[in-house]
Amino acid sequence: MRKLSLLLAISLFSILGHTNAYSHSSVVKTTPQYKSTLRALPEEISIRFSEEPLVIPGEVINSITVINPQGEVISDSFTEVSGKSLIVGISEGQSEKGSYKVRYRMASGDGHVISGNYEFYLGHPSEKISGKEKESTGDRQWWGEHFLHLHRDHIIYAAGVLVVAVGLLIWRRRAQSR
Repeated sequence: MRKLSLLLAISLFSILGHTNAYSHSSVVKTTPQYKSTLRALPEEISIRFSEEPLVIPGEVINSITVINPQGEVISDSFTEVSGKSLIVGISEGQSEKGSYKVRYRMASGDGHVISGNYEFYLGHPSEKISGKEKESTGDRQWWGEHFLHLHRDHIIYAAGVLVVAVGLLIWRRRAQSR
């Protein structure tokens, strides 16, 4: 019984240790925000991460690409690294109403690469989006969707720790009742 308890405790600590030892950079803030509706196209897009991006002189390893509703790239070819943020400018004269896609790629200091994408809207979402999604993308951003988009991995780790902890508590109660 003590061996099983020791095994469960080691499992719990290994999961807790895993989230700290192997944590990688994650998106902290996007400007403009995820699924926000804007009245004017911003001059630049920025994404802040939890760690500073890796910079290798002469190499392009971090990038942001902005795509307009017609599928054309409208961002500058150079992505600036500033502290924990990536910043890219948007070409002038690109203010077509509809859905804009932002794609990003970032290498953190440990070499781990994260990539992803998100949307924002100018005026209104593009027509290809369903009516139900259009209703949810007004001037107010639904904070829950943004939170889940940014913290999905953290929630999965926390759920794993919770499952192990609850299992350990159930096992201990059953062992004490015998």
